Amino acid sequence: MQKNIQAGFSLIELLVVVAIIGILAAVGTVGYGNYVTQTKIKVTKSNVDAISSALGTAEGLAQSTIDTGCTGWASCVWSGTAAGTAIGLTSFKNSYNTLETGAGAASGAVRFQTGLPTCSAATKGLIYITAAQPATDGMTVTVTGCDGATDISSYALNSTWSGGV
Repeated sequence: MQKNIQAGFSLIELLVVVAIIGILAAVGTVGYGNYVTQTKIKVTKSNVDAISSALGTAEGLAQSTIDTGCTGWASCVWSGTAAGTAIGLTSFKNSYNTLETGAGAASGAVRFQTGLPTCSAATKGLIYITAAQPATDGMTVTVTGCDGATDISSYALNSTWSGGV
């Protein structure tokens, strides 16, 4: 008499494996989502740091004769209608919305305004350069990034512009 031996997995074993895979997928998805969010926050803060450093460089250029096209705030940073070429604002992108690039008064990843910005869910990833208009020598310039940690969270650096107007 021969016994009929069947090889394979039982239904219970398959259900346990599927359940374990589901749990691992759920944990991985949450972890990945947090990783992406933290990365976007770090990118926004890094952009604020980079723009603040670039403003310092532009201020130095405006005070020197190295770059004759950068002689003051309007030619180095912002003329009221267009970004100056000294700090390369056209290359910046919003980490939350990659369609927003460059600089402008009301559009782009970097925006210019006279009052401090209010960060919200709609402004995540945007960088604001706040300065008096018309520009004055010795004015305070604030670079603020709406970092998206919460809807109202921001990261700001202040400096004084003494590179002429």
